[in-house]
Amino acid sequence: MMNDEIRWQAVAARDASHDGQFVYGVVSTGIYCRPSCPSRQPLRRNVRFFDKAAAAETAGFRACKRCRPQADSAAAQRIARITALCRYIEAHAQDEIDLAQLAAQAHLSRFHLQREFKAVTGLSPRQYHEACR
Repeated sequence: MMNDEIRWQAVAARDASHDGQFVYGVVSTGIYCRPSCPSRQPLRRNVRFFDKAAAAETAGFRACKRCRPQADSAAAQRIARITALCRYIEAHAQDEIDLAQLAAQAHLSRFHLQREFKAVTGLSPRQYHEACR
């Protein structure tokens, strides 16, 4: 568990290795950023730390347009969705599965599922299913 002093050091150094671990909100601007954001360094007294971007938004902050801190959580959700779909395919490897069935499972359109699945795994859903067999 990181304390606020370690987090502040990461913000002051613009340490990209801490991106995704927390975000910081600046009270005077109402914006939250990643630790590596290239924006002007805020005063320490105006900074609040949050574990997730959603917590910062709940507190009334809006996302920085430079570093886009909410993009990390969207990418993580996408990977989690595709990982869950891979587990579904593995569990039903011997069954006939079509793209429409997988799209319904993932709550995506067939075309969007095809693009996302290939972007995350490097394979199409059909290729992954055949490899699991």
